Amino acid sequence: AMSQQQLQHQLQAMLLQQQQQQQQQQQQQQQQQQEQQQGVESSDNSSSSTHQHHPASTPAAAAGQDVAVTGSSSTVATAVSAQSSDLEDDTSEASDQELQSEFQESNCCQDVLDIVADELPRFAPFHTVTALNRLAKLARGMSWEARREVLAESSFVKLLEKLQGQVDAGRLNAFQLSTSLYSCATLQVPLEALRGSGSSGTGISRLLPALESAVQARLADFNDRDVSSALYAYAQLKARRPSSLAVVEQLCRQAQRLTDKQQMGG
Repeated sequence: AMSQQQLQHQLQAMLLQQQQQQQQQQQQQQQQQQEQQQGVESSDNSSSSTHQHHPASTPAAAAGQDVAVTGSSSTVATAVSAQSSDLEDDTSEASDQELQSEFQESNCCQDVLDIVADELPRFAPFHTVTALNRLAKLARGMSWEARREVLAESSFVKLLEKLQGQVDAGRLNAFQLSTSLYSCATLQVPLEALRGSGSSGTGISRLLPALESAVQARLADFNDRDVSSALYAYAQLKARRPSSLAVVEQLCRQAQRLTDKQQMGG
């Protein structure tokens, strides 16, 4: 097994590698967007017979291309919705545009917490993770005192309880698991301290162990983005228990496998 110092060095190397890969992907996406824009302009000037022989230039196909481009740079909420499609009982929930719009239109953490208070019973994993990630985004730049007030809200504690129940039931996919870890770390949720609190009355003392077990179960599904987000979360959470270090080591190995696969052109 790796020592803690070796894990830290490998973690830093992996995060740098993931950052470089993300920059390359952004450059490729920009190039693709330019090429597709040129294709749309070309299709506008083509004749109707040309449209029949080139289906990719039809308005419908062009619209499909636009969706593919914008999807790569869409909000996390949209991405979580797309990743949730493999869960049958989440399909109808993921298409709930009303709730999604409410999350996207939230301007402060209290707006999100109000949605949680009103709608939590009907939350699917998609909604739970989206709410958590939206809170993380809105909390950026907040003072620790203001952020602590958010974490102390009963609606937030209930949101974490909902998350733990869904994780225990095995309902989160790789994207949702990594996003949950990332969001908790960004919000500075004391997951490590909660784990050692025992019966603290919050009902979420097992959240970090539950997330770690789920990550290990779905590790083969983790892509570059998922691994990067999870490693960032562990770096921020400063979780140093053997079980956490074991998960970090497995994430590093998954990152190496993905890198090797890319180098081989697979």
